[in-house]
Amino acid sequence: MNRLSILLVLIATGFHAKAQDSATLNGRLVDASNGDGLVGANVQLITVRDTTVVFLTSTDRDGYYHFKDLTPTFYKIRYSSIGYETGEKLVRVKAPATNLGAFSVAESSELLEEIQVVGKNISVETKGDTTSIKASGYKVNVDASAEDLLAKMPGIIVNGSGVQAQGEQVEKVLVDGREFFANDPNIALKNIPAEIVEKIEVFDQQSEQAQFSGFDDGNTTKTLNIVTKLENRNGQFGRVYAGGNLDQQYNIGGNINHFKNDLRISVVGMSNNINKQNFSSEDLLGVASASSRRGGRPGFGGPGSGMGRSESFITNQNQGIAETHAYGINYSNAWGEKIRVTGSYFFNLKDNENNQIVNRENFVPESSNQFYNEISNSYQINYNNRFNMRLIYSINDRNSLIFTPNINWQKTDTDDLLYGTTTLAEGGTLNTIVNDFNSNNSGYNVSGNLLYRYRFLKRGRTLAIRTGIQSSDAEGKNDLDNLLAYNDTGLMNDTILQHTDIISNGTTYNVNINYTEPISQSMQFQLGYKADLNDDDSDNKTYNIATAEAPLDTILSNVFNSRYITQSPTIGLFLRKEKMFFRLALSYQWATLNSEQQFPQTGSIDRKFKSILPGAMMRYKFSDDANLRVFYRTYTQKPSISQLQNVVDNSNPLYISIGNPTLDQSTNHMVMARFSKINAKKASSFFTLVSLRAVDDYVTNSTLIVDSDSLINGEYLLRRGGQISSPVNLSGYLNTRLMMVYGIPLSFIKSNLNLNAGATYTKTPGLVNNVTNVSKSIAYNSSVVLSSNISENIDFTLLYDITYNDVRNDVTTNLNNDYNFQSAGMKINWNFLDGFVFRNQISYQKYMGYTDGFNEEFTLWNMSLARKFLKNKQAEIELMVYDLLKQNTSISRINTESYIEETQTSVLQQYFMLLFTYKISNFKGVVERKNDMDQFRRRW
Repeated sequence: MNRLSILLVLIATGFHAKAQDSATLNGRLVDASNGDGLVGANVQLITVRDTTVVFLTSTDRDGYYHFKDLTPTFYKIRYSSIGYETGEKLVRVKAPATNLGAFSVAESSELLEEIQVVGKNISVETKGDTTSIKASGYKVNVDASAEDLLAKMPGIIVNGSGVQAQGEQVEKVLVDGREFFANDPNIALKNIPAEIVEKIEVFDQQSEQAQFSGFDDGNTTKTLNIVTKLENRNGQFGRVYAGGNLDQQYNIGGNINHFKNDLRISVVGMSNNINKQNFSSEDLLGVASASSRRGGRPGFGGPGSGMGRSESFITNQNQGIAETHAYGINYSNAWGEKIRVTGSYFFNLKDNENNQIVNRENFVPESSNQFYNEISNSYQINYNNRFNMRLIYSINDRNSLIFTPNINWQKTDTDDLLYGTTTLAEGGTLNTIVNDFNSNNSGYNVSGNLLYRYRFLKRGRTLAIRTGIQSSDAEGKNDLDNLLAYNDTGLMNDTILQHTDIISNGTTYNVNINYTEPISQSMQFQLGYKADLNDDDSDNKTYNIATAEAPLDTILSNVFNSRYITQSPTIGLFLRKEKMFFRLALSYQWATLNSEQQFPQTGSIDRKFKSILPGAMMRYKFSDDANLRVFYRTYTQKPSISQLQNVVDNSNPLYISIGNPTLDQSTNHMVMARFSKINAKKASSFFTLVSLRAVDDYVTNSTLIVDSDSLINGEYLLRRGGQISSPVNLSGYLNTRLMMVYGIPLSFIKSNLNLNAGATYTKTPGLVNNVTNVSKSIAYNSSVVLSSNISENIDFTLLYDITYNDVRNDVTTNLNNDYNFQSAGMKINWNFLDGFVFRNQISYQKYMGYTDGFNEEFTLWNMSLARKFLKNKQAEIELMVYDLLKQNTSISRINTESYIEETQTSVLQQYFMLLFTYKISNFKGVVERKNDMDQFRRRW
């Protein structure tokens, strides 16, 4: 054997010996008080013989840590976590594996000394399902809010419709792991100052049962967690402001926050008549329910639901001009060692005036298209009161209760006056309508859920039982004064005078039981059962008040009940590996839908449904900085009682609607894949999302457009040029979406660059005069955002955004069209001369491909000059101008399978205002080194 062969044999033997002698080390760190695993704790392994040899890792979401490829010998193991005592032990690692078991770690009663780490700031990190974005990586002006800070971060889009993170709408915002004004993201983002934010965490919050059992059931909520700086968790902060002008426009409000250890109290308030709002759509449910019955277009989506890009990053696109009064209080505290409670109360009053111009082209198969033009004036006032609470009672280490009551009361008064005409494509007026519709609606919604959770002695074996009830009740009174003039053999008029009383109520009961059982250290089995009962009643009585007797109109009256019961047992399997976890679940659902009409005729329809509903989820970790998550879910949806109730709604006699008691439930199939990659060295981030939703028995509209007077259901007379819509089940609905976001710092200009691109394809089936038409639309969008990272004194953001829409129809080819929307803008805040602040916001918007009168371009320019004074510059006086060029405009577009509609809405235009602001900042230092977010993670 030559020398080279001998050398190779020796090397191979050495590697074999090393492989045989290498060892692994496993262990776990747990909270000494409750046994929960410590998340993200630092673990060091130091060789005793050579202390320069150090291995580092951190614990996972359950507190486990793992070392591999170790040489069997003696080591020192050191562990530390913020808010806990540090520890050190001498251990001996033996081949092939050593398991140290669990180390109990007690909470620290002393402050840790401050440690400064100098190096490159890694702004974005990914740990499991959580993306953590450090606020220090994004410089904003001293008066910025958390919303301003978010707008600069990669993968996050802030616009008039809310906040999107990684392509999904954010539904919940937490502050240090705690709820803040329930599920209203806007309040937290607008009232938490950016200067107290340490980092933003983006994650899919699991259901409470999944968080407890460790078995991911796929029910998640896109959530932002605002983690505050430790030094800002003890004291008072906020701001108050007041402003006005000689035109009687005013803006008054503010927020005050008191934080001290577990106790947190926040008060917010605002009163203004310049369209400023900071509440969610939950507060406007009364508005939505009233507007769905207005003189406009019942049975269809409302203005603005189409393009959805009619706002830039500085425009306020509330429909109409509103006066708003909103006040709220949020409370969070620990009542002893076992009870933690959060609760909030919020009130708002919105008085809104909305003037609109509407152009609609209706497709009529085998006939000339019809054009409907409308001018409307709407006045609406909405009152809303809502109370939310969440109480967690940790009975002991293995038993806990969560109680979540909610109360919502609303009242809405509406007065709609419209003037509309219908014409033919070749010319000639079909009809003219003058419609005055008034409504007074009020109602409440009360719900409560109780969740009991039990953890057995065997790790992974859990039992969770949730029960809940929801009750709603609404009453309304509608008055319609209508004059319809139409051309046939001559000019004729119809007059309608009617009064409608509406009573509706509903009750929902539900129970959900889940049991999990560990099969092995990495595998878990789930068994569940869920049952729901929905009972809805609706009573519509319409009276003809044109005569003194005011008789009941049986054609427009109806008493209806709907009962929907579902039961579904579920089995599931959960597998967790080092780089991957996988969930597979299968549910069998049987449901009954009973529709019963009690007046003017009696009758009932009973339907039974049996469904197999699979679900799956997989997450694969390519590295510490890159992971892929794939999600598949199926679920059913029941038709609403308004869709089922067989009663004519003639709020606008040209566009009437009627329910369909024969509707079936729909079945949804949803697939989503999300990939994220963080490059710590370059401080860049990349996110991409692909989703697909397909619906069987999709509830869509069947529209009948008549060219001559016709009787509907043999009773209701629909005049020539009128339409009636009714919901029907059609399969074939499809929506798929692609979204990509790339963010990278540009150090040479001290700025951050965010690139966004995406496409959405939607296929919607519908019926027009009993002809099936499938509308296919694709929207491409891209945007470039360049935001400064220079200093707090110079803060700017540049934006360019474009959306291109292409609409094609199988049958209604003359509705094929394409249109686009472009927006470019700049926002700058400049602090100069030790106390002066110049603020400038300018946005250019252009609409192309619209009909005449809607192809517009305009520039919205806002500007202000402020002077700060008093101690620490806590006070500020500001002179501002809104819409300097008097060009503000609001335009939206809707494309459906049966019509195209464009709407121009009245908006607030130029005003000047003098505004005084006082900043509250009184922090008393850290009195207790406790990280609420860590506790939040450990609790689940």
